[in-house]
Amino acid sequence: MPDEILFELAKQGKLKDAKVRRDQTLRMLQDEKTDRFIRDYVHQWLDLKKLEIVEPDLSIFTVDEFDLVRNQIKEEPVEFFRELLSNNLSLLNFIDSDFVMITEELNYIYRIEGHPVASPSKRPGASKISPKDYRPKEITSEFSKVMLSKKDRFRGGLLSQAGFMLMTTNNGEYTNPFYRGAWVLKSFYGDHLETPDDLEISALSPPTKTESIKETIDAHRAETSCNICHKKMDPLGIALENFDVLGRWRDKYTDVSNYA
Repeated sequence: MPDEILFELAKQGKLKDAKVRRDQTLRMLQDEKTDRFIRDYVHQWLDLKKLEIVEPDLSIFTVDEFDLVRNQIKEEPVEFFRELLSNNLSLLNFIDSDFVMITEELNYIYRIEGHPVASPSKRPGASKISPKDYRPKEITSEFSKVMLSKKDRFRGGLLSQAGFMLMTTNNGEYTNPFYRGAWVLKSFYGDHLETPDDLEISALSPPTKTESIKETIDAHRAETSCNICHKKMDPLGIALENFDVLGRWRDKYTDVSNYA
């Protein structure tokens, strides 16, 4: 609902002036209601409600441990959008930015150089700190803007964030190029894939030590009925396979039996 100022300007016919509209837009962006708009818009656009039900593989976090960082994972894209909107930055930053908006806890996942990492408490008998040893007692750090070095530049944008990676997995256990590709098509390109009612989808064979995930997918895509959608979404999903279920970088699969 427009406020009294907008009603008055409309009554005077001044909203036809581009400068007046711009000034009023900037004024409204400073209003406390803008926070609600940002949060609601990002949650609906990216379908973040999925993060309420998905859990990561328990070899990464226990359920209790993940609950401590779940909200930060959900807030990361919100804070990123807020930074772009507040500073009138290019939309291209959604794809490739030279900065991220993170907390010290999230940086335990990302390990971006030059930014503090939340100190995990080691479990008894652990020989080294690993993601499964991450047990924050409480979440106290706030989001901050961190500029990326050339080495960490792949972290820029939305597509490498933990929330997106986790939502597009098989129940948080292993990555799925199909889900990731379909999500990018829907959220970034506005392309909603429609599966024919009579389509019979055959099971996708898991990769093996002698067959890569790309080769497995190519074999699946050889079926004409499958290729209709897969020819569009698979390249996008495969391009993101260097990121694991939480967005950590990997150069190889640690277990070819489940893609992880």
